[in-house]
Amino acid sequence: MSPGAPLKTLWLLVLTAGCSTWLDRDDLKSRLDADGDGYTTTTFDGPDCDDEDASVHPGAPELCDGLDSDCDGLGDEDVWLTFYADVDGDGLGDEAAPQLERACDPVPQGFVTDVGDCDDGDPAVGLPSERYDDLDGDGYGDGEAKLLCPATPNTTEILGDCDDGDASVFPGAPETCSDAEDKNCDGSVGRVDLDGDGHIACEECDDSDAAISPDADEICDGQDNDCDGLTDDEDDSVGAGRLTYYLDGDGDGHGAGSSRRACEPPAGSADTDDDCDDTNSEISPSHVERCDTTADDDCDGATTDCAARLDTLGACAEGVSVGDEAGRGVDGVDLNLDGAVALSIGAPGANAGGGRLYLVGPDAARVDEGDELEGGGGSGAGALVLTVPDFDGDGHDDLAVAAPDDDAVHLLLAGGGAASLGGADVTLRHQESGAALGAALSVGEVQGDGRADLLIGAPGVDAVGLLGLPVTDSGAVYLLIGAASSSAALNEANAALTLLGEDSTGGLGAAVALSDWDNDGLDEPLASNIDRGSLGLSNNGEVLLFSAVSGEWMAQDAEFVLSLGSGVITTALAGGGDLNGDGKADLAIGSTDSESVWVLLGPITKNLTVSSSASLRVKGDSGDGVGASARFVPDLDGDGDDELLIGAPEEPGAVLIYGGAARTGTINTSAADLRLSGDVGDGLGAAFGLGDLDGDGADELLFGLPGLDGDRGGACWLDGQRL
Repeated sequence: MSPGAPLKTLWLLVLTAGCSTWLDRDDLKSRLDADGDGYTTTTFDGPDCDDEDASVHPGAPELCDGLDSDCDGLGDEDVWLTFYADVDGDGLGDEAAPQLERACDPVPQGFVTDVGDCDDGDPAVGLPSERYDDLDGDGYGDGEAKLLCPATPNTTEILGDCDDGDASVFPGAPETCSDAEDKNCDGSVGRVDLDGDGHIACEECDDSDAAISPDADEICDGQDNDCDGLTDDEDDSVGAGRLTYYLDGDGDGHGAGSSRRACEPPAGSADTDDDCDDTNSEISPSHVERCDTTADDDCDGATTDCAARLDTLGACAEGVSVGDEAGRGVDGVDLNLDGAVALSIGAPGANAGGGRLYLVGPDAARVDEGDELEGGGGSGAGALVLTVPDFDGDGHDDLAVAAPDDDAVHLLLAGGGAASLGGADVTLRHQESGAALGAALSVGEVQGDGRADLLIGAPGVDAVGLLGLPVTDSGAVYLLIGAASSSAALNEANAALTLLGEDSTGGLGAAVALSDWDNDGLDEPLASNIDRGSLGLSNNGEVLLFSAVSGEWMAQDAEFVLSLGSGVITTALAGGGDLNGDGKADLAIGSTDSESVWVLLGPITKNLTVSSSASLRVKGDSGDGVGASARFVPDLDGDGDDELLIGAPEEPGAVLIYGGAARTGTINTSAADLRLSGDVGDGLGAAFGLGDLDGDGADELLFGLPGLDGDRGGACWLDGQRL
């Protein structure tokens, strides 16, 4: 190399139009191989067909990207795929079917990349499976397994043929006495008696079982025991194992009349003949006696009169001490989340007037045979007890316990584990002494958020009138909205809605209800009130309907007024039920002044006079106390309509009215569908509840008897299926 040679490798003179530029080694390298992949650009006669992409150069793997990755002048040439038509959509194609070749495209509709389908017209037939040669066509093969399609001629999936050239030879074939060949491939010929039953193989149907032969008796075991070609019920000679079955005409699992002996139950049969009416599937020994006078529902030979004593028709738990008034409030709830609904019984007179809540099971004979929660001194806790269907949104029902003597309502949340009512998860307490907060309770859903809301009456609240003077016992109603979490201690200021009475001794909120009275899909508040008139001399009972669910409103702001008339005061309100089955919420209004409960069909769209607008009136006799309580209960008689439970604690008693579009006009309690009675003074009908105590999926009807046995009180429950 000459002395000037190194300079030639370090510098290059670049001549351009009108200028010249010297490049050093690095500049030159960047111009010849801009992407640094080790290959010179084609601009300077190099092999790199894309000097701006280091992944493109000679020898690079061809990618499915629409580029010539290896600079051979072809794009995507190494990644072309073959697709096969898949007619039956089983994910396999047929190599003989039309094919497509595409590079890097998504699989086209109706084509697949996997092949080998034995029958592309049948999605149940896919890849070849192991099959054997069946040259004689008897369904059994021999030899080595081969991967073949099911339609391959002279093949089978079943191995075991000991002579594939004779179609009369295969496993299970009958042995013949005239042939020395092993016909059934069991390793013996027809003249051998392998099971030692005295019959050679060609004379019987199973020479491997000594219990099977022409001399054996046919029994119920699924085999042809006597080798006559008939099995079990096919063989008239079958003996042992047959049972007697009876015709079951109504399909209720109980038969009657004609019978037949058989190994297997014939269609439309039962193994008993104790059905007293085989034309009615609702009547059999498996059913519970219902309240009617025409049918013996449980086939015990007797019918149940609709007038009965509760303590004989149902079960009861007695109170503990005189004056406890156990049963002043009742309902059903599973607070400890053990899966069993307990009967919750309020006893406001227990604990020296502090009150007590009892939680017992359906087998309890006394109310104190379970858990107990005590109230504070003189609070009268348990005067009302009401199940709140999931106040906090955890999927479990909760319980409200009223203590109106203490102006408080305690809310026990399921799983909360409160040891006393004073330690309840939430307590709403009125700041005014004598407000009687909790004198009435109702639950519903005003927001559609899946959490129950609680409406609380406080008829003893004193409003502030002219010149700041109190309006005595004008009453108030408060709405507590269900929430996932809430302070343990609340007062009336925490209520979402406050309704205030305006009449002295008007007692707004002595009875309350949440019900969808306007049929908008959400519940709204209703409250009882007494209109005293402008001079305070009137005594007109009324029910006020409000559309508001938040804020503070006066009685005069009610959307509609339902008037009961002079001297007829509302003593009970029940909403949310659908008595006539039209899908709209109805309203029940009770008044002991009139010994009546009226039902107004929803929706309500204007002011009404109750007596003339009600579709149904249930009337009792003087002094019965009809209207002291009322509650809609879910369908009991299977017609899809709700029922109405009405209390008459002075009778004492309770009546049930079945729902239905035809239930109109006036019904006397003596003609009710169910009439339950107790002892004079026991207060049956003062309080109702619902709960599936026995876990059978049907709610029991729960009854409080606060006056039982010297005001010890108690509670009874009646199986809902009996009604």
